[in-house]
Amino acid sequence: MTRDGNPLSRRSFFAGTAGVGAGLALTACSTSGGTAASTAAAPGAASTATGASFTAADFASLKGKQIGVVGINLQGPTVARSVQIMTELSAEHGFALQSVSTAFDLARTNDTMRVWADTGFDAIVVANTEAANITEGLAAANRAGVPVGGFYCGVAPGLAFDVGANEFISGNRCATYIQQRLAATGGGKGIAIFGYTPLANLRERELCVTTQADYFGTPILLRHEVNADSSVPDVQNTTANLLTKYPQGGELGAVFVGWDQGGFAAVSAIESAGRDDVFVVSIDGEEANLDSIRQGGPQGATVVNDMVAVSNVVLTQLGKIIGGAAPPQNAQLYVDAPLITSANVPAGGVPQGTGLTPFYAG
Repeated sequence: MTRDGNPLSRRSFFAGTAGVGAGLALTACSTSGGTAASTAAAPGAASTATGASFTAADFASLKGKQIGVVGINLQGPTVARSVQIMTELSAEHGFALQSVSTAFDLARTNDTMRVWADTGFDAIVVANTEAANITEGLAAANRAGVPVGGFYCGVAPGLAFDVGANEFISGNRCATYIQQRLAATGGGKGIAIFGYTPLANLRERELCVTTQADYFGTPILLRHEVNADSSVPDVQNTTANLLTKYPQGGELGAVFVGWDQGGFAAVSAIESAGRDDVFVVSIDGEEANLDSIRQGGPQGATVVNDMVAVSNVVLTQLGKIIGGAAPPQNAQLYVDAPLITSANVPAGGVPQGTGLTPFYAG
């Protein structure tokens, strides 16, 4: 596997850094600067799949409780949507919810968890923050007997569970779309990849795209590490330069960006260049990207992270633990994240998946 002629081992590809830079809120995955978006479904609807022991949304044990939601950036559109859903659920079901966005300050994230644990919060939700970076906060919560659940955090000792999409499935859905569309248009085209190594879910998504590219012999014309401090202009400007390097009808066929706001930056660059021979694939299911698909724009596909399902599962699991149940045996819980293309994009709103997908529930 190579990037711009430089070898990159699978081991080094998975080795992330401990911190994250300001200006990039990924993972669920969204970049910074967004606002909360309304959900297409009623917030209290049980959007998880039927037939599994932990799927029914049940918030009875949360009534009268105090829950804190903390993360390095709660303003990114996808994460903000989940916080909004949880806030609406708290009002509907009679529990208090406080949220703190720590502006990529991991020390503040850990301190917030410690303060909440020490002041008697009943549960903590960690959003969009790698679990390996919150060990101090997890330890404080565990000492106080306060359960901690996460979404798009990964798993770590002390975290009762994490809810998210299976990024290997999401990544391979994107990769399959890219390969099939390139093949259908004659083949021989290459792809550009925009990634951000410090976040595990973005590494997993990218690995799927690069693995299929290697398998099918698709050239990777560029692998660009996005600047965390200016992610949107970085993607947009780099894409513009790429389009100049590979003019209309040239080698470039597709652009993959691991998150939708970055994906839409690439869409904007392609539209500004007046190009119709390059398509974009990304992950999140943001309205702007869905609209580009609806309008026949450069966005070819997106994978929708179903934040209605994620929010329902997170709060239901915390309610069960508060009510005396043991945490799930398998701490990583997955919800379906559907691939949306021109073939299945709805006329409006953000589509949902099929809900909780228990690969092994114990």
